[in-house]
Amino acid sequence: MAFDPLSAVSNLIGKVIDKAVPDKDLATKLKAAANSEALGADVQLLMGQMKINLQEAMHPSVFVSGWRPFVGWTCGFGVMYHFILAPFLIFLVHVFMETPPEIPKVDVYELLILLGGMLGLSRNRTDEKKAGVQRDAI
Repeated sequence: MAFDPLSAVSNLIGKVIDKAVPDKDLATKLKAAANSEALGADVQLLMGQMKINLQEAMHPSVFVSGWRPFVGWTCGFGVMYHFILAPFLIFLVHVFMETPPEIPKVDVYELLILLGGMLGLSRNRTDEKKAGVQRDAI
């Protein structure tokens, strides 16, 4: 399970309020206010990142838009090599050579972790599950 700083701060504030404030209604209101402020800060951070992403995406060249395209193209080529090019090369080498050389292998598992992280799939899926709004597979 991944560490969620927003939840950690919220839990810590909640524990402090529980110990410091004897009135349960006031404690609940203070916790709600603290959670609202923490959530607002998190939303501001996400909005800033979205603005950066938009600026990077607006570049006219598909190869120049920043570091993400480089990593994306690298991951894409590695996945393509692993699933399409390498099996085809292995087939050709075995057909046309008596003693075929070893074809280099790519650790596609590591590439998929990087690609998934870039796409943000793991975090989004976790948020969907926590909120109970995940869609079932078709």
